[in-house]
Amino acid sequence: MLDELLRGHPGISLEIGCGSGRLLLPLLQKGHNVEGLELSREMLDLCR
Repeated sequence: MLDELLRGHPGISLEIGCGSGRLLLPLLQKGHNVEGLELSREMLDLCR
């Protein structure tokens, strides 16, 4: 669903509270320009 939504809106998207990257990483793999913001060090470590 997010993939379809982002296809119609080129540019950078921001996911606030990206956590482990469960939503962000698949979008990056599909070629979307997505940035994530996460305050938890533990969750950032999981995402990286």
